[in-house]
Amino acid sequence: MLPIPSTEEAAHPGSDEDISPVTGSSAPEISDIPVINESAIKSHLTGLPTTLENITKRPAAIMINNDKRCLPQIGISNASIIFECNIEGGENRLIGIFEDYEELDHTGPVRSSRPYFIDIAQMHDAIYVHAGGSADAYQDLKDRHIDNIDGVNDGKTWQLGVFWRDPVKQKERGYEHALMVNGEGLVRFINYKEYRTEHRDNYKPTYNFKDKNSDIDDSLSPNKAFNITIPHSQTVTSSFEYSESDMKYYHSQYNRKHIDERTGEQLSFENVLVVFTDRRTYDDYGRLEVNITGTGTGYYASRGEYIPITWKRADKDSIIEYFTKDGKPLYLNPGKTFISMASTGIEKSVKFS
Repeated sequence: MLPIPSTEEAAHPGSDEDISPVTGSSAPEISDIPVINESAIKSHLTGLPTTLENITKRPAAIMINNDKRCLPQIGISNASIIFECNIEGGENRLIGIFEDYEELDHTGPVRSSRPYFIDIAQMHDAIYVHAGGSADAYQDLKDRHIDNIDGVNDGKTWQLGVFWRDPVKQKERGYEHALMVNGEGLVRFINYKEYRTEHRDNYKPTYNFKDKNSDIDDSLSPNKAFNITIPHSQTVTSSFEYSESDMKYYHSQYNRKHIDERTGEQLSFENVLVVFTDRRTYDDYGRLEVNITGTGTGYYASRGEYIPITWKRADKDSIIEYFTKDGKPLYLNPGKTFISMASTGIEKSVKFS
C-alpha cells in the first residue's frame, strides 16, 4: 500500500514561508516542491482511484436484511464490499461496507445485529449501522465501545431522520422488512454523537490490491471458475456466474438473480472470496457463534479462475489477512468484492466449474 500524505500536506505542499518569492538559499527550486499524484491514491476497499478525503474516512457497515420476503433490496449495489453469513434458521444476512455512505439515498431494508457482524465492521474500522440485535450483540456493542447507529433502541436516530419505514414495502412485505436508512441522516447522527470520522492512527487496510486488473498468477496453479455454488443451508444457496464480456461475477440466490431494486441490475463483483469459519449453535433459538479469529482456509475467484487461500485474524478488533498457498499476501483485482462467510461443514460442497 502506497504511503498516503496527510490532507494538510496535499493541500499545502509547503507553507507560505517555504514558497517565499525572495530569492536566495532559503527559496526552494520548483522541482523541490512535492507533487501529489492523485491517481496514485487508491481506495482501501476497492483499490480504485479515490480522493485524499476518502482514503482517511471511516466507512459505514450497514446490516442488510436478506430474508426472501424482503427482496429485492434497495441501494445495496453502492456497497464496495458485501459479506454474507448465516444466522439462525438457515437464513443468510448481509453486511455492506459503504465508502460514500453520506451519498446514500434510501437504502435497505436494515436488520438486526449479531456479534460476528460486529467483528466484520471492526475489521474495516467502520461505523456500524443496525436495527436491534441479539442480547449478545448488544453486550458486545457496550463492552467493545462500538460506534453504532441503532434503528430500534435509539429514538434519536428517528428524530434525526436516519431511519424510516417504507409504507409500501411495509404493506407488501411486512413491518420487519421495510426499515430504510439514508445518508444525510447518518451524517447528522454521526455529528450529533461526535463519532470519529477518520481512521484511527494505527489503522491497517484489510485488503491488498493489484495496480490493474489481471489474471491470477500461473505460479499459483489456478483452476477454472465460471460458476461458483455455495450451499449455505437448505434455505439459501449462493451462486455466481462469470461474464467474460465484463470480467465480473454475477450473484444469484434463492434460485433467482440478486437484483438492486433501484438500478434494476444484478449485483456484480470483480472478486469473490469464500471464507470457511467454525460455528456452533448456542441457544434454543438456534443463534450461531461464528468464529472469525485464529486461522482458516478459503478460496479466491477472479477473472474466471480460482485458487485456495488461507486467512488469519489475531483477535476480535484486528483485521483479517488473506494469503495464497505459498504464504504470500493475497492481492485482489481492483473493483468490488463479495465475501461469503461459509461454515467449515460445507467446504467439500462448494463447487467450481
